[in-house]
Amino acid sequence: FERLATTQYMNHLRPHNLSFTEVRYHEPLSFIGTPFDRTAHTADVRHISNGRGKYNISNIGIFLWRLKNYSIGQCPAFKVDDLRYTFDRLGASRSLFTNAIAEDEITQLAGRLNVPTPLNRRLVSKHLSEYYGPGKSIMLYQDGALVIGDDTPGNTQQDLISICDLSDVKDSSGTVTGWAHMPAAGGKIAIDPELGRIAFPPDKIPGAVETEYHYAFSAEMGGGGYEREQTFTPKPQAIVRVPAEKATIQEAIDEVMIQLNANTEFHTGVVEIEDNRVYTETLNINLKAGKTLEIRASDKKRPIICANSPDSISIVAETDASLIFNGILIKNLSIKNDAASPLKALSLRHCTVLPRVSSPDPGRFLHAIEVNSPATEVSIDKSIVSAVQIQENARMFVTDSIIDAGKSEWVAISADGNDTPAAVMHIENSTIIGKVHTRIMEYASNCIFYAQRVDTTDPWVHPVKAQRLQSGCARFSWFPSGARIPAPYKCQPASALDADRIVPIFNSTQYGDPDYLQISQLCTPEIRHGAEDGSEMGAFHQRYTPQRLANLNTRLEEYLRFGMEAGVFFTS
Repeated sequence: FERLATTQYMNHLRPHNLSFTEVRYHEPLSFIGTPFDRTAHTADVRHISNGRGKYNISNIGIFLWRLKNYSIGQCPAFKVDDLRYTFDRLGASRSLFTNAIAEDEITQLAGRLNVPTPLNRRLVSKHLSEYYGPGKSIMLYQDGALVIGDDTPGNTQQDLISICDLSDVKDSSGTVTGWAHMPAAGGKIAIDPELGRIAFPPDKIPGAVETEYHYAFSAEMGGGGYEREQTFTPKPQAIVRVPAEKATIQEAIDEVMIQLNANTEFHTGVVEIEDNRVYTETLNINLKAGKTLEIRASDKKRPIICANSPDSISIVAETDASLIFNGILIKNLSIKNDAASPLKALSLRHCTVLPRVSSPDPGRFLHAIEVNSPATEVSIDKSIVSAVQIQENARMFVTDSIIDAGKSEWVAISADGNDTPAAVMHIENSTIIGKVHTRIMEYASNCIFYAQRVDTTDPWVHPVKAQRLQSGCARFSWFPSGARIPAPYKCQPASALDADRIVPIFNSTQYGDPDYLQISQLCTPEIRHGAEDGSEMGAFHQRYTPQRLANLNTRLEEYLRFGMEAGVFFTS
């Protein structure tokens, strides 16, 4: 109601509530339609409780953020060339987010610095000191030193940093030829917070560029700047740290295995990576019988293991050996274990595995995990993984995770990338993008299997298929038309008549987007409330968004003054 345009009362003037908006100032205009809108609006008599109306005397708006910001501490920027870099360590152009700071008092109304919002070029430029600097939203290091400036003339923060648009420049054929607004000689370092790009003047070529920044995501999944210490293997007998004790991961693995093999009483070893660097390595892991190796990132860190060539993480194991990855982002590598190496368990906790791309079909992901040993148990927990190939006599456990083949028509889970049954599958609270063929769907609950056939000639007659239907259980999940699964219990769509209406709608299906595979509010209630406990189906079931929203509405009804009405609006 405070944003409602009213006639000014001479005994109570409100100069901040003018009925006309000045178009000369960009900041008020950029906030129109957001929670920080300060322009006056004419009255809207529709109800705010159903989200249709907003501005009226009795109305209060409650704005909710489903995204949370996470920090990436000091880490190398991705080098495009001598003058151009990206904040994203894999070279993607992605929006940076505000480092949301908690309000000082319970009565303080949240402002733009208290919530995880995408950074805006003009806003950051105007309020540079609020967004740039140690402990703030973004920070640059050049050759190991902070790019911060001081209060001396000619060396202030504004003299060193310029916020500008570094969008792609394209020629007449649409080919990208460079970035716009590159700084000239003698100019400032340019930062584009909306694309996560950095450009240096030609007379200031840096030796090394490091950054600190924040990104946003719907849940603590796939590794990142959040606490994971409770998931670490307790009390390992051998631990080697990278880069403090060994420069490379392979050297640390070799050292841990020497320590484990030298002492028959040692069973568990850990390689702990203490920074956010990109490690370009091909790992060869040899595990002796009864030994367990954990390769993990330190708490609140997410290093990257990457290879420029189609190499893999090769595992050679003896009986009862186990391998754990924790908090690692793996790119251009696939984790392989063959039948001659009967690994007991392969576990991924809070990991992201993005494999290489096949050359015959540009853009199509190949498998991220390949297990050919029938004795292996594969466990994927709170992780984001591309396609999985796993032998039919093995076992697979997936919880609170995403398995994304790249497209719903491609193969997400099978034994060989074709229509061959994969391992016995136990899956909960997860989202699968791509076709699935399992020998036994032992248990599938609160999941979304988003798959479809390419066309009528596709050899996959069933986009999701369990070979044996007399065993297993499928409950409270969404399956595509034509799925061949054990007798479903309260799955969707409940009938063929609902098949066109009850379909998952995601805010984004592109990995790297903040709202990646987040269920849209336009999605039908059968999916948004379709899990066994009334929460949403899929990978973000554990966020309990429907329950939290219901609790909020209950409290609003309890505490709102008589005659007032509240509306709840999702901002992300």
